[in-house]
Amino acid sequence: MNFPSSFISPERGGILSLVGSGGKTSLMFALAAFLAGQGKRVLTTTTTRIRPPGPAQSPLCVCAEDPLQWLRSRSHDDLPGHVTLVADREPDRDKLVGYAPEVIDRIGRSGLFHWILVEGDGAAGRPLKAPGPEEPVIPPEGDHVAAVVGLDGMGRRLTEESVFRCAEYSALSGIPHGETVAAEGASRVVADEQGLFRGTPEGAERIVLLNKAETKDRLSYGRLMAEVLTSLGLKVFLGSLRQGWVEGVQGKIAECQ
Repeated sequence: MNFPSSFISPERGGILSLVGSGGKTSLMFALAAFLAGQGKRVLTTTTTRIRPPGPAQSPLCVCAEDPLQWLRSRSHDDLPGHVTLVADREPDRDKLVGYAPEVIDRIGRSGLFHWILVEGDGAAGRPLKAPGPEEPVIPPEGDHVAAVVGLDGMGRRLTEESVFRCAEYSALSGIPHGETVAAEGASRVVADEQGLFRGTPEGAERIVLLNKAETKDRLSYGRLMAEVLTSLGLKVFLGSLRQGWVEGVQGKIAECQ
């Protein structure tokens, strides 16, 4: 799939962290494929844990305790344009363990990749989440942070079935446990200083993707959230990674009216 240049400019380069819920991993690998298709060298990794990518997501996935040593022992000609590197594997959980933020910063300074895409937190498969005490884990030298929100969590009750870290989400959103998740409260979780962008490096670009906008109701929730979030100065996009589209809010909101 393609991404608008306002979402990501292939030429710009840098370290982009992905946080939130409802499509972070899908976004990371879709961005990687798009950027590699533009001729950019791309690394995907994590500061937490991710599931092993399939061949359609990443052409090469390697466990390397010292990623720079491993990379410098290979010729660029031997590597595909998109590589996934992790520190270790947890076979009992089928998870890959990532690197400390400082390690990712060192890879960034090496100049070996044009883009480094980093999954910075987990959501246990729920469409909505609030960050835990140590989350998100964002490299200090990161240039961009993209927060993902699963619109399939909107209009549902605030319970552990749909929201990861339910108590924290309730505190940030102002929505009592068991009540319906509405756009205003969900927007607070995105925009609050203790919300999804917590720990974002000073000066880093903040991007919001309201994902899974696949029904009229979800588009309506996305429109309401976009109005709140854009008024706060955030760059907001609606889309469906499953359907293969991401667009700036202005074009997509006009279709919802």
